[in-house]
Order: sequence, then C-alpha cells, then structure tokens
Amino acid sequence: MRGPVTSINRVVATALAAVWALFGVASLLFAFRFGPWLRALASLPMFWYASVWIQVVAKARQIAWQEAVPLAESLNRGPGHPANAECPAAA
Repeated sequence: MRGPVTSINRVVATALAAVWALFGVASLLFAFRFGPWLRALASLPMFWYASVWIQVVAKARQIAWQEAVPLAESLNRGPGHPANAECPAAA
C-alpha cells in the first residue's frame, strides 16, 4: 500500500485530473470536428488517466497500479496463485 498524500498533493492531483479530462474532451471534439473517429480512441487513455488522479484525490493516498488497472491483478496471477483458490469458508 502506498502512503498518504498531503493537501498540496491533493490539489496537484485535482489539477492533473482536470487537465487530463480536458485533453480527453478536446480530443473528442477534435475527432468530431475533423474526423476520422479513430482519433476519438486517443481520448480513452486520457479519461482513464484522469480517473486515476481522481482516485488519488478521493482516497487521499497514492494508489498502486493494481488499483488503477482492474485487470492487472488478475493478469499477474498464475493458475497456481493462492488468490485463485476457492475460499474454504464459502464451501
């Protein structure tokens, strides 16, 4: 787990989230105005990165990549990983 962030870090994270979200909107508008729509796909990582910074602000702590990328944890587990085993209490 990562450490907590200070109030100035939260302000910076909020600003970064706003900048990435605005770049995402600008990318969508640019694709809408000038086409082709393939350019609109470039906005998806921008909105995702903005959501990562929003998580930092909301949780008031740094987050690990496993939290930012929901599939990362399941992709890093192999077939023999203990987390893949069924919980004995659920049986």
